[in-house]
Amino acid sequence: MANLTVQKVKNEEERIAFALEDPRDTFEMIRRRAFEVFEQRGGNPGNEVDDWLQAERDLFCVPPAELTETAEEIQITVSVPGFAPKQVQVTAEPGEILVRGDHGFQDFSDKSLYRRFEIGQPIDVDHVTANFENGILTVKAPKKAPQASADNKKTATAA
Repeated sequence: MANLTVQKVKNEEERIAFALEDPRDTFEMIRRRAFEVFEQRGGNPGNEVDDWLQAERDLFCVPPAELTETAEEIQITVSVPGFAPKQVQVTAEPGEILVRGDHGFQDFSDKSLYRRFEIGQPIDVDHVTANFENGILTVKAPKKAPQASADNKKTATAA
């Protein structure tokens, strides 16, 4: 079993910097592929959205996954066959987990891996862990303990 390093994004500044990391490259890859699809179908206008969606399907795989929840944590299991642990990146934010992978051009697939999981409540980003074994990625994200409001604190100390 390989432990993966989890990139932890804790605040809005870090989130914006992370979000701007590589979208231009990704956009350009999709744009080029969409144009190839457009040319392959004869260059007739009118199906640009379909071309774009086909390009995304051609370039990215969205692997099967399972999300389970207990009172203490969220666990995400993702099937990532064909990827090595060093080719998979896990990013934890207070309200989501992002799994990305890129193995370059291989014999069987040249698609990049992308899966985003919105979490319905805040998670403890500092304690998110990720393990990789036999093509299965397991991410464990402890739920963040609810913070008592200022009114509740005053009531508790007054009692």
